[in-house]
Amino acid sequence: MARDIDKGEWRAPDFVFRTSEFLTGARNVLRRPKKILDELGVKEGQSVIDFFCGPGNFTIPAAEMVGERGMIHAVDLHPLALETIEQKAERRGLKNIETIFSDIETGLPRESIDTVLLYGALHRIDEKRTLMREVSRVLKPGGLVSISDHRMGRDMLMKMMKRSRFDLRDSRRGILNFSKRE
Repeated sequence: MARDIDKGEWRAPDFVFRTSEFLTGARNVLRRPKKILDELGVKEGQSVIDFFCGPGNFTIPAAEMVGERGMIHAVDLHPLALETIEQKAERRGLKNIETIFSDIETGLPRESIDTVLLYGALHRIDEKRTLMREVSRVLKPGGLVSISDHRMGRDMLMKMMKRSRFDLRDSRRGILNFSKRE
């Protein structure tokens, strides 16, 4: 793990989390997560991990898109993030979301995931190599990793992904999409 989650070393106070939730919700009116997921090719029956999922701005639309046969794994270190997602899922009747309290380790089976979302918080992780090993482990051959992090430059992300054996598939609207080398 990148940090000791039992001590809550990185965890933002609840007020900060709620403020961030409001601001990202407002931003997503323009960003339109469902459109982004559609462009990625997320579809019914797939399995997706939303690392650093926050309040579920991508988790919830992804769960609706993959349907009952698919599964979304929402990974975060903030208990309020996972609680928020669980409440949203319950209100919408979504039963295909599993919340995972972690920053890296998922406990998921090898090569079980079609798409990995890494949006907005990769810069916070100290152990990026460890995270990328976990991403590579759980991602199916040819699977997709989609990254957006305004605090990390494109060159840094490209170097990290190349070193982790991922090739750039495409880039649009500040989002880099990588395929796992087979």
